[in-house]
This record gives sequence, structure tokens and C-alpha cells, in this order.
Amino acid sequence: MRNQILKKATVSIMLLLCINVSVADTSTSVSCAESGSASAYSRSGNSVSYSSVNCSSNNEQNAMTPAGIAVSKSYSPEPYTSLVLSGAFNTEIKTSSENRVIISGDSNYVESVEVNSSDGELIIRRPGPGNDNLNVIVESISLQKLKISGAGSTNIYGDFPDGLSVRKSGAGSINIEGQASTLKLNLSGAGNTTARDFTVDNVEIDATGAGNIAVCAKKSVAGSLAGAVHFKVYCNPSQRSVNTRGVSRVSYR
Repeated sequence: MRNQILKKATVSIMLLLCINVSVADTSTSVSCAESGSASAYSRSGNSVSYSSVNCSSNNEQNAMTPAGIAVSKSYSPEPYTSLVLSGAFNTEIKTSSENRVIISGDSNYVESVEVNSSDGELIIRRPGPGNDNLNVIVESISLQKLKISGAGSTNIYGDFPDGLSVRKSGAGSINIEGQASTLKLNLSGAGNTTARDFTVDNVEIDATGAGNIAVCAKKSVAGSLAGAVHFKVYCNPSQRSVNTRGVSRVSYR
């Protein structure tokens, strides 16, 4: 009797998913690391061949699908001065006499959003890629700092007497209207930031990536640009100190 031939192969693929394949003459078993699933085609006999071996993570298998039901959900967070937006949202932020969050969209997506508030920070997080529309309205009494990571559009309206600091990474657009004593911008990635109708005394900027940025600085503007940023400064500030690298440029209007 011929001795049974046992072949073992370990294949590593991207996304840190590993496939372990054990093959005998008459059986094939395939397993994935990270609780994923695999599929394979085998042929029994003296040799074994595969037409394909695919491994997918549970994130792909469990991709969220819409329920087809539009809903809105409201939150009343505790006081905060810092807001974190993580994920793909269409967001409207405005100063108000109360702290409130309203999230609207398909019920499955609305329920997946995490809203947490503690130690003066409000975090609104959407897990997963989130390519479908999800609208968020944030009403804030004393917002001072905003951090955005992910895609989508953000519109900000109101008066910020203590100043406003905005940090953004990823792709997306920002529009700011109102007034403040200072505006600090820390921007990376792609997208446009429009604050021409946001009147401030002083602007500080640190921007890398690509996009158009417009501000209104009455007294001073300072900072640095890198990449392919076009920075337009309105309101004729007397103090100007902006350094550029790459093909970035500054124009004063």
C-alpha cells in the first residue's frame, strides 16, 4: 500500500489574515486566522491542485446593510469643550444654549453610532467604512476644540468667544461661519476648508496635503504649509508669517 502523502502549506496574505491548509489524498481542510472564513477547490488523487483559496475577515462578511427605515436619535451629553468626530458623517455644529446631538439616517447606521461624553470631551464615532449618508447635528454651549477623522462634510456656525481649534485628518470639507478671537487650524489630507465668513483676530495654521483654505484674519496670521495647499487670507492682517514647502502658496486678498 502506498504511504499516504501529507502536504502542509501556510500562506500569509494582506490584512494580517493567515490561511492554514492541510491536504491528504482525499480530503482538504482550510482555516483562517482572525476568525475569518476560507474557500478552496481541491482534486483528490496523487496530486492536489487549487483553482482558488480565498480568505475574508468577519468585517467583510458582516458588512452592515441598510434597513430601509429612516430614523432620528437624540442625545443630551454632559458639558464638554472638546468634540471628536470619527467616521464618515455629514455634520452641522452650532453654538446653542444647550448641549444636544441629533443623528439621522437609516436605522441600522444610526444605531451603530457610538456617542460618549466624559471629562469634558464628547466623542461621536461611527465604526466601519460608512459610505452611506448619516447626518449629525451638534448643538454646543461651550465648544472650543474640534477633532475630525474620516470623510464627510462639516459645517460650523456660531460665536466662539474663547477661540476655536480645528484638527482634521483625512478627506472632507469644512465650512465655518461666525466669529471668534482666534482660529487654530491643523489640517492633513485632502479637502477644502472655508472660513472666509468666520471673522477672527488671529489665525494659526499648520496644513499638509492638498486643498484650498480660506480664512479672515483681522490682525495676524502665522504657520506653515506643505504639499499642494492654496491658502487665501482675507481681511488684510498687518502681521503675516506663513512658511511654505512643496507647491503650496499663500495669497492675501
